[in-house]
Order: sequence, then C-alpha cells, then structure tokens
Amino acid sequence: MKGIGKNKYILSEVRDMAENGRYTPTTAEEKLLEVLLNPKNRGKTIAEISAMAGIGERTYYRAIEKPEFIDYYNNLI
Repeated sequence: MKGIGKNKYILSEVRDMAENGRYTPTTAEEKLLEVLLNPKNRGKTIAEISAMAGIGERTYYRAIEKPEFIDYYNNLI
C-alpha cells in the first residue's frame, strides 16, 4: 500500500485495538497521526503539521505530552 491509503489501514487496525481496552486517540489525535505517519511530512514545522491535520498547535502539544499517545504512535511506526 502507498501513502494515505496505508495510513488509513493502519488507523483502522489501531481503532480495532482501541476497542479491546487499549488507548483510544481522539478525533484530533487521529488526524494528527495521519499527518505524522506520512513520510512526506517529515521535517515540517509544528505549525505546518498542525495546519495539515486541521488542529491547533496547542492540540498538537497536548497529544505529544501524553505518554499513551507516544506509545500508540511508536507502535504504528
């Protein structure tokens, strides 16, 4: 799979895991994950990543500060 399609597949798998009692990202966090998982977005600023995800920078920082979000992200990469 390539690009966004692969990311949506991964997020679908993650949602299934979340339904089994694990951490469930918010809608904003899911949008952020989609952007973060796209290799084309590496090297972009926080402002750019936040804008691409359609979230505010504060929401970005709140997500990144959550250990469970970081664990969740690390399991995807």
